[in-house]
Amino acid sequence: MGSVPFVTCMHRATQASVTPKPPVSSLLLLRQLNKCPKAFGSQSRRRCKRAASQPRASTAQQAPASAKVAVEQGLEAFANGDTTEALRLFRKGLSMNPSKDEARAALYNMACCLVKEKKWQAAADAVSDACNNYGLKYAVALKDPDLRQLRERREWLDATENIKGAVSKASLVELRSEAKAPFRLIRMFLTLGAGAAAVVSLGITLYALKGVLQGGKDAPELNGVLLNVVINGAGIAGTSWLFQRDLKARQRDRSSVEREEALARLQVRVGSDRVVPVAKFRGSTRPVLIAGSKGQISRTLQAAKPFISELRLRGVSVIPLESDAADFTQTLKSLKQEFK
Repeated sequence: MGSVPFVTCMHRATQASVTPKPPVSSLLLLRQLNKCPKAFGSQSRRRCKRAASQPRASTAQQAPASAKVAVEQGLEAFANGDTTEALRLFRKGLSMNPSKDEARAALYNMACCLVKEKKWQAAADAVSDACNNYGLKYAVALKDPDLRQLRERREWLDATENIKGAVSKASLVELRSEAKAPFRLIRMFLTLGAGAAAVVSLGITLYALKGVLQGGKDAPELNGVLLNVVINGAGIAGTSWLFQRDLKARQRDRSSVEREEALARLQVRVGSDRVVPVAKFRGSTRPVLIAGSKGQISRTLQAAKPFISELRLRGVSVIPLESDAADFTQTLKSLKQEFK
């Protein structure tokens, strides 16, 4: 499954040849452990440099004596581009009773190494562990360029369900469904309050009706009491209908958003070496899925050629989804029935 070449799609980031650099959390650890004064920003990272007079031990020659040394040697290997050795050292550090800061740095840098090796699930698990158990801020992983490829994967979307500070799928569905009708919840609350008031008023009126039927000098007029009963009954019926209507509309919108979020997790091939979930198009591109047989898709794209310029101006990206003709016909009938 790939995106159509003549329609605007997500821009590929230019891959420049740069030397791998350790992440921010590692730099913080190095600064605390080695006391190297330095400054760094979120966009540019600098390695902590030791004085030239201090000899630098080779990771291959000296086994780490502590978790701190293992993390430092792992950072050195990572900076030199040896991700296999870096992973071994980070795992070694995690097995040597590390402090919270050392474990956080080991896990986070391990995730960066795993991303370079394209081991997406293991990288997502390492970030999740660092955030949930060792105090890593989710915003750090969200902005780190070394984790950009991971953030474009479905494994990342699945991991955010359990990462502290991340927006889960359930929360996103709730927010998006409420955004479709921002005043619906307030209206439902007011309707429910009005209905409750009508119920209380009806109870008082029925008590008064009992007094009328029993007779007495101070009993109110029957016509007035009956009119109040009718008004309160109509109020209860009206508010119940309004509340039920809003409740059904809310459930319908939520179901629609849940379907959209399920579609957003579908993987789309962009170019020859990049696969991203449809959710990554959100906010920048309007994805349009064209599903059908190969012939149907070909005819549809051919008919769309006169509108290429307009589609590009509107940021529309066409995603063809080829399916067996017989299976697709049955699926289409089911979808039409569901969306009625």
